[in-house]
Amino acid sequence: MAQPTPTARLVAGYAVDLKLVNFWDTEPEFTWSSGRWCEIIFDVTDFSSLTARGEIFLDLDVFRVENELKKQDVFFYLNGLRTLVRSISERAVIIIPFEKSTLRRLGNVLACDTPDAASPSQFAGSDARILGLKLYSFSLHPTP
Repeated sequence: MAQPTPTARLVAGYAVDLKLVNFWDTEPEFTWSSGRWCEIIFDVTDFSSLTARGEIFLDLDVFRVENELKKQDVFFYLNGLRTLVRSISERAVIIIPFEKSTLRRLGNVLACDTPDAASPSQFAGSDARILGLKLYSFSLHPTP
């Protein structure tokens, strides 16, 4: 079973504490979500330095199978508000704009829903895990 993975990063001048929920163990360059729903929980430890607007950058992909599962729709929710829907068919950097008033200093939740998450074993693979989102990186940036 996937366990929360705590990490900490300094991104674009913002100190961000990060916890991944419903993700498999981290692989060398990325981590897979374990199932349809996953959460990136982050604290902005230097909240007073946030500008009025900002952007979350997610470098990600989705589980795909050539000629069978060519893309997945991903629904993004920031602190309970649906902020973006994207159809992803290749690795991409997804940018999610936000207003500072949307964030809190502690316990922000970016939830990602991949309704078509599937197991490679459904497509003659040997991996029985349910895979949805393939997360390479998360970062928080001010909007110029």
